[in-house]
Amino acid sequence: MKKILVIEDEPEMRRNLTTILRLEKFRPLPAENGRVGVELAKKEKPDLILCDVTMPELDGYGVLAALRADTETVAIPFIFLTAKGEKNFDSARPLETELGLTPRVAETLLWLAQGKTNGEIATILGNSESTVKKHVLEIFEKLGVETRTAASLRALEVLSSPAAQG
Repeated sequence: MKKILVIEDEPEMRRNLTTILRLEKFRPLPAENGRVGVELAKKEKPDLILCDVTMPELDGYGVLAALRADTETVAIPFIFLTAKGEKNFDSARPLETELGLTPRVAETLLWLAQGKTNGEIATILGNSESTVKKHVLEIFEKLGVETRTAASLRALEVLSSPAAQG
C-alpha cells in the first residue's frame, strides 16, 4: 500500500484529504504542520508528499527545501497544495520581478523547483519538451547556475524572502 504524507495545517482539509486517500486504498500519513511533516517524511519515507504552501512556523517552501537537502528524502515526489486557486500564479511573480524572468519561464522554474522533469513540466504547462528545455536553459543563464538543483535553491531563496511573503 502506497504511503502519502499529507502536510496541511487546516484540520478539516487534512481530514478530507486523508479520507479520500484512504477510500482510494492509499495509506495517508497526516501532519498538522511543516515541522511535523519533515520529521514524518524522514521517519516514514512516503511514496508521495502533498504539502500546503501557506502554513505557520514552516511553510511549504521550507518543507521542500528541508526535504531536498536530505539525501534520504530528496527524491520523494512532492506536490504543493493550496486552497487559493490563484496562488500558483501569484507564487511566480517574485521570480519574475526578482530574477527578471518572463511569466512562463518563472512558472517553469516553480515546477522545476518541485522536482519535475522537463517532460512533466511540458505536460503541466501544455508546452513541448523542447520549449521547456529552452526555458530551463534561459533560467540557468539568467541565474548564472549550471544545475537544476542550484536553480531550485535560488528560486526557494527568492520565494522564502520577506518581500515575496507579503
